[in-house]
Amino acid sequence: LDRSKVHLVYASWPRLAEEGARVAVEIPSKEYTRAVYIGMGGSASAGDIISDWLKSRRGPKLEVEKGTFQHSGMRGALVLACSASGNTSETIEGAKSALQRGATLVSICSGGRLEEFARKNGLHVVKIPRGSAPRYSLPHLLYSALKVLGKAFEINGLDEEVDDSLRALSETRTEIEVSTPIGRNPSKRLAASILNSVPKIYGSTVTRGVAFRFKNALNENAKKHAFADSTPELFHNEIEAWDGDSKGFTPVFLRHSREPHSEGRRIDSMIRMLRAARVKTVEERGSGGTPLGELSTLTYLLDFASYYVAIASGRDPYPTPLLDALKRGAD
Repeated sequence: LDRSKVHLVYASWPRLAEEGARVAVEIPSKEYTRAVYIGMGGSASAGDIISDWLKSRRGPKLEVEKGTFQHSGMRGALVLACSASGNTSETIEGAKSALQRGATLVSICSGGRLEEFARKNGLHVVKIPRGSAPRYSLPHLLYSALKVLGKAFEINGLDEEVDDSLRALSETRTEIEVSTPIGRNPSKRLAASILNSVPKIYGSTVTRGVAFRFKNALNENAKKHAFADSTPELFHNEIEAWDGDSKGFTPVFLRHSREPHSEGRRIDSMIRMLRAARVKTVEERGSGGTPLGELSTLTYLLDFASYYVAIASGRDPYPTPLLDALKRGAD
């Protein structure tokens, strides 16, 4: 089924993350007032995860823009235009708008029209290798973007968290790779728990981006329906749906040591309520000794789980025929 050897791509994620973390970055030396990340699809996941991580700590915040670029007054802003393929039209148009409005622009891509635009305008380009598919380039995008942000802003403990997360990713690989049996493999166990149901993936304020990344990975790799939501919003609406017919759904809660205490208590209460109603629930956490390590390893565990769901469902995880047909039609 895995004709493109996607499992080998996932096995290489720790190395790809290391390459992204060591990439050379040059940006104009100035005092930046804000940071904005432009991306779509899998390329946007890195921005979402970094944004959530920064929300849990003091220091700069990262705004993530998808689709039409809405910002004005961009002087003093650092904008990261990120497209693994380099040909995402929304990202290219957003980059043009940001530059016209006075932002300092850095492009992270493997080439394509985004690189052409950046070179033509004398902008810095962080070049990443062209991956087998954009969604598998997440480690390069994530750690390259962190490197750029670390150059522009003072982010306390960034180097320590990056080093910890790289170490944790390597350790996680041995736990979740194909050769590790299901009894010791959390990704395979998660895949088995959602294989015959529709996962309802719940993230906290800190794991919201990871939740939506997992949904997207299941959509693209396993060709499977999945839904994602996050706290505290789901406490005000979606929780009530579990009072109805919950057959065919499996709630998956993504936990983190930095989730707000109030959210954590309500998540615990929700899990108890669901279990009392005989709803099978799943909780997943990352590893590592830092918040970034937790987020990166949790993402890794979940992405590999989507691969195992694909294989168990008899689907090749690599091709995305409907997505490709839609792009051809739009072009």
